[in-house]
Amino acid sequence: MQTDKIDVRGISTCYLLKKNGGIPIVFVNGFGLDLSCWEIQIDYFSSTHTVLAYDWRGMGCTGGLRKTYTIGDLATDLNVLLRKLEIKNPIICGHSMGGMIAMQYAVTYYNSYSALVLVDTALTNWKQAFSNVLGYEAIELFLHTDPKWLPWGDKVLLRLMAPSVMKQIYDSEFVAAHPGFIKKAENDFVDNNTMRGLGLAFRAMGLREQVAPELDTVKVPAILVWGNKDTIFSRQDMEDIQKAFVWTPGDADFMEEYRAQYQKLTENSWLNGPALKVLENAAHMSFQEKPKEFNDIVAQFISKL
Repeated sequence: MQTDKIDVRGISTCYLLKKNGGIPIVFVNGFGLDLSCWEIQIDYFSSTHTVLAYDWRGMGCTGGLRKTYTIGDLATDLNVLLRKLEIKNPIICGHSMGGMIAMQYAVTYYNSYSALVLVDTALTNWKQAFSNVLGYEAIELFLHTDPKWLPWGDKVLLRLMAPSVMKQIYDSEFVAAHPGFIKKAENDFVDNNTMRGLGLAFRAMGLREQVAPELDTVKVPAILVWGNKDTIFSRQDMEDIQKAFVWTPGDADFMEEYRAQYQKLTENSWLNGPALKVLENAAHMSFQEKPKEFNDIVAQFISKL
């Protein structure tokens, strides 16, 4: 995929921008992924919308490995990128850690986006979410380790990790049915990551700011998408996000009086929380495993904006 680079707060940031009409859509990749993971969505939506995908700090071909950072820093990076590229009021679609970035962005930059699509993500931190992922516990150890000091090399470690990562993020039936796709995904994981980059991202999740108390201030339409075989984040994680969006005013009578009226306006009402759409037989990478179904859900959601 043809990409460009731009300076964002002193970091050379890799991005792909396709300009067209319609509401702009920004795709934010998850942990250990790069912007190419959205290839099918980029091709599909760029025919009718301006589409932006980018690699955040330490992912893909973007720099930023020298200093530690927070999810808040990543949200600020996104805000600066959007302003530099003159993209106004986009739909922000974030997957996994990208969804965490999107939620942090939502509660920080209130009037700079038009809708949210949150995919296989959670309010939790990495220690809870990834406690069962083989190899991830060791990433923190490499934060301050120069790969040149490792006799087996940085990429060798990533190569050893890759098969385990694929088993965690894709459904087993999908893995068996798409060996070529999985092999490419493994190669992308190795080529587009460093141990320090993964360690910094893990640290950012571990020190993540709590956004749940502020999500009920978000008044733009939102939708949640989840693969029912996701072993990283559960349905309960998604429902916790859903509940966090619900506005609870002090006057209960007001709530009851106007609930029915607002429910008629939109299924994504801030009185009820965002709709949760479930993709059957898909795991953590639901948007890749069920791309047509995912694209249809997002397209239908956008059509109501």
